[in-house]
Amino acid sequence: MLVIFTFISHASAADGMQVKPGLWETKTFTKIPFGGGVQENVSQDCFKDSEVTLKEFMQDAQECKVLDSDIQEDSMRWTVSCNNQGVEMIGKGNVQSSGDKITGGIDIKGDVDGSGEMVMTILWEGERIGECN
Repeated sequence: MLVIFTFISHASAADGMQVKPGLWETKTFTKIPFGGGVQENVSQDCFKDSEVTLKEFMQDAQECKVLDSDIQEDSMRWTVSCNNQGVEMIGKGNVQSSGDKITGGIDIKGDVDGSGEMVMTILWEGERIGECN
């Protein structure tokens, strides 16, 4: 039932946030609702382009539709509507870049089976750790 967002980069000019190409390590922390704790995921990716687009940043969120976005050279902010196993969820996300580091997160809210609002928070941080092989 979790929507996971991953940091992926391959962008075209003027559509994205600036990052330094190279090998990146990204940590994602998902706060599971209803006392489920925190799930951590670490990945390494080779980024060949100097921009990250919102579409690529959210490529693993296939059941989501972007409602609005604001994309700058050093940041992205967006609102999405996601259908997660029949539950409509709204997410507000952001990411900031200093070129060789990123930080950000998203809060996702939805009403689960009429039992009340569920809030899931996903935080991410990443940094360039070297050259690609």
